[in-house]
Amino acid sequence: MEWVICFSQAHQATSCSIKQPAADLHFETSTVAKAICLYDSKSIRVLPMVLSNFSHYSPFHIGLNMMVLYSFSDLGVHLFGKENFMALYLSSGVVSAFASYAYKVATHSLAPSLGASGAILGILASACIERPDIKLMIIFLPFFTFSSATALKGLILLDSLGLVLRWGFFDHAAHLGGTLFGVFYSFELKEYMSKHRATVINHWNDLKQKF
Repeated sequence: MEWVICFSQAHQATSCSIKQPAADLHFETSTVAKAICLYDSKSIRVLPMVLSNFSHYSPFHIGLNMMVLYSFSDLGVHLFGKENFMALYLSSGVVSAFASYAYKVATHSLAPSLGASGAILGILASACIERPDIKLMIIFLPFFTFSSATALKGLILLDSLGLVLRWGFFDHAAHLGGTLFGVFYSFELKEYMSKHRATVINHWNDLKQKF
């Protein structure tokens, strides 16, 4: 599962290595870009909220994100199953993109946003809730370890401070949105989906028949 995501990320990075307006329009979220929507031109830009999770600023950006994803992917697939893992990844990405939109509108920011960080943090946060005692480490500081529960609290605190103090190096709104959705999935949504799986599948089949 992780290799599918990594391949799609690498393919998109290669395709967009030469900066093109079409890539900017489809694969990054922006509050000022022309609307490209799944429904109509008056809607919020839905399509880039999905596709921006498969685009990155630089090789270092994609490499770091894919390293983090790879380190948690086996645990995530084991905990949630392949289908739910992918659903959680995409849903966290869309929620993180929407959180970034909302924060940029509130702060009148024109900066575009792209990257898989919010989607990956959704997976990471949910895994930390399910397995709070796992020992983690920082990539460049392998001698410094801490529990996954501590890591989750630290991430939420860091991104909350980033929003309040308006740190601009990371998209803290997207990170926090993805993280909180992962927490919500483990505490509420996973149980709800389990109880209503048959109903959801029936609705999905009805939707497919319409197309």
